[in-house]
Amino acid sequence: MAQTAKLLGQASPAADTPADLYTAPADTTAVVSALFVCNTGTADTVFSVSVADGGAAEGDAQWLYRDHPVPAKRTFLVDGKVVLQAADVLRVESLSGGVAFNLFGLEVT
Repeated sequence: MAQTAKLLGQASPAADTPADLYTAPADTTAVVSALFVCNTGTADTVFSVSVADGGAAEGDAQWLYRDHPVPAKRTFLVDGKVVLQAADVLRVESLSGGVAFNLFGLEVT
């Protein structure tokens, strides 16, 4: 088994618009180790993070964070292990836009 530590995804989606930050490739298990959420704006906002099993449509059971506050010009670190199987999708969004998401982890093939 090959293991590759890497930047899994980066995004700064438009306001109130969900974005697929990372989709686990076929025949791959991904171990997410850190998600940095940086509010680059001058006003406080909230962000949300979800995981869609197999890329399923958005649903209530998928939320890891829902409308979590992040102050202006501050970064929030989501530090914890999340394991994604092939086709699982990690999605992000923010209420006001101007939020950068950076996802780091390990792909195992």
